[in-house]
Amino acid sequence: MATEGLLPGRSAGTVLQSEEAVMSDEHGKATLQPMLSARDQNDDLAGASILTLLQRSADMAGGNSQYAVGIAKDLSARLIASEAKVAELTDRVAELEVEVQVYRDRSEQAEQWLNKISSELQGRVAGKP
Repeated sequence: MATEGLLPGRSAGTVLQSEEAVMSDEHGKATLQPMLSARDQNDDLAGASILTLLQRSADMAGGNSQYAVGIAKDLSARLIASEAKVAELTDRVAELEVEVQVYRDRSEQAEQWLNKISSELQGRVAGKP
């Protein structure tokens, strides 16, 4: 009799059956539920722990993402305000540059008048005996 392909501890002709427990569902009907070995229960606990850790990680990542988006929005608003202030100050500098040029022109005209008056006075004083 060949024993190839048999599980250890099983002889030929042994029927393998999964272990099942009779349980009742919410309607009182009997249902079959597989009985888990200690190893299967440990695997289930490990899987549940992994899923819990993954969920926590996802929640933390979501929270971090929301925090980062909040900071980005705040910085964006500050940048827009700063750009507006820079534009305002640039306009004011341009206005002041125009004013400076006006005062330079007026100063040059005043200097020319003073030179003309000085020349006439010197000519009059030099021409009188």
